[in-house]
Amino acid sequence: MLDKEAKERIVFMEKYSATFDDWEDWRLSTHCHCCDKSFTDKGDNSKTVDLNPETGKIKGIICKTCKNHIKEFKDHPERLVKIANYIRW
Repeated sequence: MLDKEAKERIVFMEKYSATFDDWEDWRLSTHCHCCDKSFTDKGDNSKTVDLNPETGKIKGIICKTCKNHIKEFKDHPERLVKIANYIRW
């Protein structure tokens, strides 16, 4: 019989076609890879997986706030650079 963590790992790995290293990164992540804020269990700062839209592979473990912002710009880095430059001025 599998323990709770083993079941969670299997579900995670099947859902995201993840490797064991991906699972370990998820399990051990305490801060968003994008904004570096600490994760909470609920709300906008809870952790979620960000997938590469071209490959479907995991890019990083981020908070829901960052995921929503990234989704708005459809993963276009050049657009994000333009917005960052605008904000700086």
